[in-house]
Amino acid sequence: AEIEALQAELLEVEEQRGETDEKLAALEEEMEKLRKQEATQIGIISRLKKEHAEAEKDKKEFKTKMDDAVQGKEKAESELAELRAELEALREAREAAAPAAVAGGGGKRELSPEETKAFQAARHGREQELLSLLEKVHVNTVNDGGNTLLMIAAQNNHKKLCKTMHAR
Repeated sequence: AEIEALQAELLEVEEQRGETDEKLAALEEEMEKLRKQEATQIGIISRLKKEHAEAEKDKKEFKTKMDDAVQGKEKAESELAELRAELEALREAREAAAPAAVAGGGGKRELSPEETKAFQAARHGREQELLSLLEKVHVNTVNDGGNTLLMIAAQNNHKKLCKTMHAR
């Protein structure tokens, strides 16, 4: 009877061992799945870190380019302001040097003898005479008809005189 009890106990232990082996196999299978998931997650984390590093690098490059662009814009604005000031100074200097008829444009006044000679030289195409008179007479002087020396030369088809006065 004791042998039978031992045999029954042995069978029970073998059944428990079989169940334990099955549980162990299931746990090993679960462990393998977890290892694969962990490897996948590690790969994803690694890829995300790499992408983050690249994004940070791109962000720094963009910031540098933006800073350069802002500096370039500020420099261009500064140069533009300087050029505008220079242009305004040149305009003021030109107006100060121009005869009253040029500045006013509307008031009638008598032409000086040099101005009269300059208009005659422009009308008749006398280049050398006009060039010497332009030392004393402003190129934008206006006659009583509202015409400048350039306009008179152009009306009389003196192209070379027009080019010379246009260059002044």
